[in-house]
Amino acid sequence: MNIPVRVKNPFGTMKFERKVQSWGREQLIYRGLELLLYLTCFFPFIELVYIGSDTQPYGLLVALAIVLIGVWKNPRIPRIVVLLCLLGVAMGVFAITGIRQISIYMVFRSYFTYASLVFIPYATFLILQYGKGLNDKLIKLCIWIWFGVGFIQKYINSSFGYGLLSRHSTNQTRGVVGLATEPSAYGYMCVFMILLAINLRKHALFYVGMLLVQILFFAGSSVTIIYLGVYAVAFIINELCMRKKYTFVKILLLAGCAGAGIYYVRNYVSKGTRIRILVDYLFENPERFLEDGSIKRRILAITDTFGSFIEHHGMPQGLSDYKWMSGIGCMLVEGGLLSVIILVVIAMIVWRGYPRQFRIFYTLGFMVMMVSAIPFSSPIVGFYIGYCAYQGWLREQEKKNESIMDM
Repeated sequence: MNIPVRVKNPFGTMKFERKVQSWGREQLIYRGLELLLYLTCFFPFIELVYIGSDTQPYGLLVALAIVLIGVWKNPRIPRIVVLLCLLGVAMGVFAITGIRQISIYMVFRSYFTYASLVFIPYATFLILQYGKGLNDKLIKLCIWIWFGVGFIQKYINSSFGYGLLSRHSTNQTRGVVGLATEPSAYGYMCVFMILLAINLRKHALFYVGMLLVQILFFAGSSVTIIYLGVYAVAFIINELCMRKKYTFVKILLLAGCAGAGIYYVRNYVSKGTRIRILVDYLFENPERFLEDGSIKRRILAITDTFGSFIEHHGMPQGLSDYKWMSGIGCMLVEGGLLSVIILVVIAMIVWRGYPRQFRIFYTLGFMVMMVSAIPFSSPIVGFYIGYCAYQGWLREQEKKNESIMDM
């Protein structure tokens, strides 16, 4: 805790205040839990003990510890958290109906998604509330670690860091995996880090640039580039809806950046790489783009989940041993209409986490991105939702203070 101390100025009669850090037990516990939360959320694929899952449960365990301490310190829990907990329990009841078809292990592994959606955002909210915002130093450190590992794998030793992962899936035609299990996972981790790094107090653009380099040159994931395209479209929609100045100029700049990127891939990226193949399809044979095996599987995964949700009239179908390649789609299949409520709550949290002029951009981009194969159980997703919840709470507090000042 910070203790204001009055210190006499030796160079004059004026007095000034300085803050002396008192590193008591509470502060040490907070710093330790903060460090653990950042490490487990920003490096969710590093395996300490084999459990047969790509995403490790350490983020959830740390979040549980933070929530328990937070509730013990302050028994008053926000209503939104109570709602999410009740919905999570209800989802679990319906999900366990699938226990007759699959193993108990698979049930608890799948229910990990819904537990993470409650505890990791709330734990992040508590840590940010205690620390008064993001820890810029830890964010930057995480970005540097990802960049360093990706650089080494790309240009020095392609298998560097594999021993830390539960598995790794890539080949010569794809990008590197970094500290993720595959290039697409590396890519979406960078996208979420961009959403956080853009709000750094210093050198935000530099770190966003580092992450874009990792997406374009290290991971080389085509689906991650589609994520960037989704956010670009969301940006255009946001600009048009908000009727901002120079919208046409901004659209031209985005189009110019996209054209420059395609030109670079067509002329400078090696033939046979995944991203070069897809770009060549667009120019030479667009039909083959949709017939590509990976793209076809991802599209079918989305259409199958939404189709199954409609076919069963929104009723929960419980768990299955099939791995749905759609974050939102998987929730709709397993939880039915209850999932719709949870998704609306999540969208509201993200919406309220940003100023009015950016809400459509961030909310639309996030929700569309989560239609893809990104699982909601990923700790970085929960961390981002918790960050948005904190930003929304902070904005409400500022409004209350302003209204008090005006009285």
